[in-house]
Amino acid sequence: MFLVCLLPEGRADEVDELNRSIDQAMREMGYNTRSTNYGRAEPSNRARSKPYGDSSPIVDFKSLPLEQSIKRVNGNGQRVIVTFEDPNCGYCKRLNLALKEVKNVTIYTFIYPRLSSQSKKVSVSVLCSNNKAAAWAALMMDGKKPEERRCDSGAAIADRNLELGQSLRASIPAIFFADGTRFSGYHDASAMEQKLAGIPIGVHR
Repeated sequence: MFLVCLLPEGRADEVDELNRSIDQAMREMGYNTRSTNYGRAEPSNRARSKPYGDSSPIVDFKSLPLEQSIKRVNGNGQRVIVTFEDPNCGYCKRLNLALKEVKNVTIYTFIYPRLSSQSKKVSVSVLCSNNKAAAWAALMMDGKKPEERRCDSGAAIADRNLELGQSLRASIPAIFFADGTRFSGYHDASAMEQKLAGIPIGVHR
């Protein structure tokens, strides 16, 4: 089941932008839009030509521009995953707490400001922080918003991450594994541990 993150109540223009993003994401997944209660639609030619799911290897893991991500390491960091997350996504925040329980893994997070213009603003503030990893952890795990900042490099990374995530048809959140497969939406620590256990160390698609 595809899990969609919602913003708290806000300005009408931001809500409209969020709704458009939801509709686009659901259409890409092969579902009808909100007006039809997300009933499963007939898959488009695009969906058939590019399989999408938890077990389909659809990304060249080694080609991901990890320099645009935020890195954190649990334990010896031998295993590797990549996540795409929006700062206003509740399931992304749950994912960050679950990732604390995953052992011996290096986590590369692409800040993916897809939900609204406010997501872009917060993302840029994190990406312009002196310690990006600490600012992201404080936001996603402790609910502490970063000091508002603006820099050209941070804005450029946010834009590139958005383009990258959309090109990969990444959900919010999305979890990519070294063998090229993915989890779409939130998964708990036990599900990630089980998945990682089946991928030999050092394997990259």
